[in-house]
Amino acid sequence: MLTFFLTLVIMAVATDTQAVGEAAALAIGATVGLGALVGGPVSGASMNPARSIGQRSSRARLATSGST
Repeated sequence: MLTFFLTLVIMAVATDTQAVGEAAALAIGATVGLGALVGGPVSGASMNPARSIGQRSSRARLATSGST
């Protein structure tokens, strides 16, 4: 979800012809900061889905194989 919101904000700011550069940077930065605050406890604020899924699958594989 964090990636979705970040992409949504970037696309909204990038395609807006009236957006000022500083406002675009502020909107993107605020989205990253808010995503880190909200998603930190849940996913470690990972905004890369491939990294999150890979990490979980490797933990599950190690847990089921009996390795520590």
